Amino acid sequence: MTEMETEAIVGDGSNTSHILDGDKVNDYLEEHYFDLSNTDKEHLSLFKRWASEITISVSVNGKETSTSGLKNGDKVTFEIKVAKDAEKKNPIRASKKTYKVSGLKERKTISLSSVYSNSNLKMKAEGVESKHKSENSIQFSYTGKPKLDLGDLDDSYDNKGYVNGNKVTVKASTLLKELRENNPDYKFTGSGNHTYTVSGLVDKSADYSKLVNYVDSEKKKEEDSKIVYSTSITKLGDLQKVYVGRDTYSDGNKYEAILVYTNSDSDSDEKTLYCKLDGLTFKNGKLQGADNYRITSDGDVDDMLQLK
Repeated sequence: MTEMETEAIVGDGSNTSHILDGDKVNDYLEEHYFDLSNTDKEHLSLFKRWASEITISVSVNGKETSTSGLKNGDKVTFEIKVAKDAEKKNPIRASKKTYKVSGLKERKTISLSSVYSNSNLKMKAEGVESKHKSENSIQFSYTGKPKLDLGDLDDSYDNKGYVNGNKVTVKASTLLKELRENNPDYKFTGSGNHTYTVSGLVDKSADYSKLVNYVDSEKKKEEDSKIVYSTSITKLGDLQKVYVGRDTYSDGNKYEAILVYTNSDSDSDEKTLYCKLDGLTFKNGKLQGADNYRITSDGDVDDMLQLK
């Protein structure tokens, strides 16, 4: 056989699993059976038998284990064993070789206390106060040095609804897991949980007089293209309730609101009017503006009204 054909069967010597893989010999024999001489077939059969009589074990510091996660100073031992009844006929001899690991770059150790120091690990709440998790979210960011990847830390706490004043406790075990999995160049140590207080969510119980005034002022601008009437009734009576939620169809952090009014038209069978505003933006709890709004008397806002 040529050198290339031999390498196709046993590999180039860089991976012992290739050398001991009898299946590769079988595959090669099956594929090239009619191309091989009887001598080559005999040699391959011998090789397969010799390989089956050999075991190779690897140990680290005297214990058979994976060779991943090594550190400087570890002793890695490779040992070849030949079956006793084949020792005389097998040309591969039993041997044992130990190597001492050196030259690995030492990982810098980062403690949890330094991650928390100077408020480097920040938590931000976005959305509307609600027990519905779809209405708000919790996000973490790290502003310290070196830059650290927090992985899926957000997902561990973004699984329920929040209101301002709620406490969110980041568990040391959870944070260490994410840091270790996503920052392999560093070693993380430490213990202790850290608690944050939720703030910055749009307060549903706030005074929305400005929101009402906004609707009233826009309603007077008949030429305003933002006005859409889904009903022929345009007279708003007394304000009953205000509902605010996240605008899930918009890009960015925008909201939608529904203002529920009585119908001031006593001759109408429709007793309730809804003023729906989309694309609202708030700053410090105050309305900044809306993309559009419409007044309707039908029940297409039922889903929104459930978010109380």
